[in-house]
Amino acid sequence: MNNQEKKILVIDDEAEILEVLSLILTKESYEVFTSTEGDTAFEILRNYDIGLVLCDLNLGEESGLSILKSVKVINPDIQFIMITGFGSIDTAVEAMKEGAFDFIEKPVRRHNIIKVVDKAFENIELVKENRLLKKKLLEKNSNVDSDPLDPNYLNVKIGSTLKDIETQIIKKTLDYSKGNKEIAAQILGLDIDIFHLKILELDLFDENKMT
Repeated sequence: MNNQEKKILVIDDEAEILEVLSLILTKESYEVFTSTEGDTAFEILRNYDIGLVLCDLNLGEESGLSILKSVKVINPDIQFIMITGFGSIDTAVEAMKEGAFDFIEKPVRRHNIIKVVDKAFENIELVKENRLLKKKLLEKNSNVDSDPLDPNYLNVKIGSTLKDIETQIIKKTLDYSKGNKEIAAQILGLDIDIFHLKILELDLFDENKMT
């Protein structure tokens, strides 16, 4: 992981929760920044390459949802996990629709937070890898000069067709999403209907493995 992908910003108006989360994540080798309100949080975002934000839904007069929307404007690639209280599931679902990666209910448990945070960073890696593959796919399709003898080029066999490369990208994404086409399409930035057509076109449809 690069420096951005190791940095986490935790936002909560309760100092005790900030201390607990910071301790848990620091022990997992993450670099943790903390803030009790939005202004300080955005200052941290401007000055450090934050990869993930953990934010409480209710921050006194501020809303975790409004912070989520602002963070996505600043940098849509930043992963965002909402921390919610009991009975806030509807709002948590709304947060997911606004671009949150996931949500965690209070009281926060160590194994839950580590599991979700690790998965968020795995998603960062996957998105970055998919972007690289798609970029090289476009380069190949546009006949951009490249060294066909470079064994790292596209990470596929020399002489692979455009269909071969598309198949590799989609298979990798479906493997990550455990066959969930909606999630895979979202990761690749494709409309779900177009993604369905791609699966059929590339003979990848397997109703026993996909949802």
